[in-house]
Amino acid sequence: MSAKNLWIFVNIILALLPIVTNFLLIKIMKINKKWYETLTGGELFIFSTTISASAIGVTFFQGSLDNY
Repeated sequence: MSAKNLWIFVNIILALLPIVTNFLLIKIMKINKKWYETLTGGELFIFSTTISASAIGVTFFQGSLDNY
């Protein structure tokens, strides 16, 4: 797996998994909620933290990431 694919998988797909899971559970269980009410559990915070940490890591450790 290339470094770019690994970055996409870890930082995007895994970070968005809680949000997607909530949407799926709401549809499966037929819970009557608005789409924005599903984000009250802090899942969006987890996603933004993951993206920010990745950006900081790439900025500060650019030289060490070139070896991948």
